[in-house]
Amino acid sequence: MRRATAAEQVNCAGDQRPLPPGWSTRRPTAANEPAILAVVHASDIVAVGYPNFTSDEIHEILNAPNMDPTRDSWLALDPAGEVVAWAYLDNPTAGPQDFAEVYVHPERGRPAQAPLLDLLLARARALAAERGHAARSA
Repeated sequence: MRRATAAEQVNCAGDQRPLPPGWSTRRPTAANEPAILAVVHASDIVAVGYPNFTSDEIHEILNAPNMDPTRDSWLALDPAGEVVAWAYLDNPTAGPQDFAEVYVHPERGRPAQAPLLDLLLARARALAAERGHAARSA
């Protein structure tokens, strides 16, 4: 098993690791669901050997209780403008724990993994404060 490099390790200090030059992030919309599904399927095939997600599940995540895609989810785009990664927080009960998920295209999306995780961790800290939950370390 390969060890994570320093750049890939979870950043608990709250510093945002940058995307490579020419890459960008933006919030997903319903129109992005097919591109998100393609990324998730590519990731699933490498991780578990088969696509393990449906378009309905993506739609449900982006429309779940306590999910605001304009605040709780990001897409990463490569320099060609292609969606190569997707990240989101899920917490349907608004409880003290958020579920964080980052999917990257295994051949093209890896450079976005750590920066997206940093965005999720920062958002989870902000949500905890907004909801009045005590700060916890990762």
